Amino acid sequence: KLAKKLKAHNLQTIIIPGGLPPRSALAYPLVQLANIFDQIQNPELSIKTRIARSAELLKSHQSEIINLAESILAKAADKKILFYAEDQFKPTLIRACQQLNENGKTLGFYNVIPEMNHNEIVGWAKDPKDIFALFSRSSLEHVQNAQRLNLTTKIVQSKTDSVYSITAMGNNLIEQSLFLIHLFDWLSLLVAEKKGIDVIEVEVIEQLKADLAQNN
Repeated sequence: KLAKKLKAHNLQTIIIPGGLPPRSALAYPLVQLANIFDQIQNPELSIKTRIARSAELLKSHQSEIINLAESILAKAADKKILFYAEDQFKPTLIRACQQLNENGKTLGFYNVIPEMNHNEIVGWAKDPKDIFALFSRSSLEHVQNAQRLNLTTKIVQSKTDSVYSITAMGNNLIEQSLFLIHLFDWLSLLVAEKKGIDVIEVEVIEQLKADLAQNN
């Protein structure tokens, strides 16, 4: 309906192909938004160019990324994964948890530096037996946050051996974010494969929608 109204007023529309779960269709809105941003900003800061470079980076390191995802899964064993990174990667960590939720049918958690240092770090006073801490590091970290992440990792390692650190590939935030998205997507798929479950199935969400519709 919205598209029809826009066309009636001779306004441009971008139609995203349907038929896929939103989590599997990230590239469609991402590339379209990149085109829009490129039209309204300095061409030297082209987001589309950075995404294209990110695609080449991921293609050239595909086997390495899958191997890293497999390594993370092996080290995590059956523990719940708690993702940590600097706060500029918060959207990436949120998606990582959502992918584990929907693809792997399991719980995932995250927090960011420096916020985590104000409260959650106290939760590591004793070893939480069912948690695996995964630190995502970046060459783009603010110097003070880098120091905080180093010290936080050291503190968590003193409480548990269920800790692992990785470093995002890429030369800018877009490249590094897409690297982590790709890596964690693979991780969620490997979790599903290990469990022998269907990544597309979301019966719990469908049941919730049905219950809500019945109660309204």
